[in-house]
Amino acid sequence: MERKTKAVILSIVPGLGHLYLGFIFRGLGWMILGIVGALPAGVGLILVWPVCMIDAYQKGRHTVMAADIEKLARSVS
Repeated sequence: MERKTKAVILSIVPGLGHLYLGFIFRGLGWMILGIVGALPAGVGLILVWPVCMIDAYQKGRHTVMAADIEKLARSVS
């Protein structure tokens, strides 16, 4: 499974996909925004989740992680 797909799946909990990708402050911000958005009868959450998932997908496409570096190192050797 690709990194961006995992990040989107983890974003079912707002911010968890960002934490997986290593964006700690952005992930915590999405979590706080998700909690605040869920309080007024869930209306805000309907708007927060899709935007969070799209942002996690975009970040997953452009993030270099340790697994990517190991894969590159193996291909060079």
